[in-house]
Amino acid sequence: MSQISNVLPFPRGETYAQDGAITMAATTASELEGKLYRVEDSLHGTGEDVILRCVRCSAAITVAYKLMSFAAAKFNLQIDGISGTAGEVCKPLDDKYASDGAITTIVQYDLCYVVEEGPCDILSAAGGITTTALEAVGGDGAGAIKDSIPTAGQAVIGTAAENMTVAATAYRVNVRGNCHPSDAAG
Repeated sequence: MSQISNVLPFPRGETYAQDGAITMAATTASELEGKLYRVEDSLHGTGEDVILRCVRCSAAITVAYKLMSFAAAKFNLQIDGISGTAGEVCKPLDDKYASDGAITTIVQYDLCYVVEEGPCDILSAAGGITTTALEAVGGDGAGAIKDSIPTAGQAVIGTAAENMTVAATAYRVNVRGNCHPSDAAG
């Protein structure tokens, strides 16, 4: 397993280039890709730790409470946009970006954080969801959380933080560090 640092290379809610302050290329700061960082959950007030993974955006993305897909040949190193396949292994963009609202777009090749493990708000599927606390949740194929328990072969993103029946809105999930398709079966 990778070492986890307690010192972020750039502040949570910001990107490496921070709105173009640095011109990014495909290899700028490549030593940071995939690195894990532990921070206290000051955003939700849980007092729990959040493990963030530093990833590169292979294409520009719009900031939202959404699940991100990993680039095929760069799993855990680069994201290529909003998750587009139901049940795929993906991670949510750090919800600090959306809650702060200071950044609306992360430019191509910039570095940002996804939540590897810990509490994170993620948009619910269109039409809302109904789920119970600790129920496993997966992605709906449109970057959101679906309320049905993922089936065998689909990745578990995490577990519901509480009983919820909500319209399409940000929804608290306890993201799991190891989200393998086999987790859904048991």
